[in-house]
Amino acid sequence: MINWEEIIKNTGRNDPDSDDDGLWDGWEVQYGLNATNSDSDGDTLPDGQEDADNDLFRMTRHGSRS
Repeated sequence: MINWEEIIKNTGRNDPDSDDDGLWDGWEVQYGLNATNSDSDGDTLPDGQEDADNDLFRMTRHGSRS
């Protein structure tokens, strides 16, 4: 993401993974996840564990390709 997007989304400009869930902020924003919350769907699993290979197939609520 470019700097103004980082400011709008409240993510760290010098940290590619603001919520430390294993997914880059830009990727999370692109696919409708919250880049500042490591558990965007509130199911107690960090987003990075739900979609470890970043293909969107195991995303539960955000990312309808489950």
